[in-house]
Amino acid sequence: MSDLRKASAGRTDPRALAFPGSRGEPLHASNLLMRAFKPAAGEAGVPWAGFHTLRHTCASRLFDEGRNAVQVQRWLGHSDPGFTLRTYVDLLNDEPGEPLKAPRGVSAGCQQRTRHPTAHRSR
Repeated sequence: MSDLRKASAGRTDPRALAFPGSRGEPLHASNLLMRAFKPAAGEAGVPWAGFHTLRHTCASRLFDEGRNAVQVQRWLGHSDPGFTLRTYVDLLNDEPGEPLKAPRGVSAGCQQRTRHPTAHRSR
């Protein structure tokens, strides 16, 4: 049985904390980091990892799945997609990718710009 199932066995309130502190209160982030996360990260061979590593991993996976900056911003709870882009720009693929396909009826390659016959002309 998993630790989560053991911790929640017999609970009647679905909103109850799965892993409360010693007095039933929510765990403090610093205690969780030092008492649980850091030792687990050390055992996993990534002692440098912290909570932000989890957010960075989440952002990486979302961008890898093809999510856009607004979607990743909403997942991470940022107030602005620009902040998300500035923070995680290193995760974006900087390869040029495949060339865009020309719309139907337009041949591929560079096209000479022509003026639309009804366009207004300067006098």
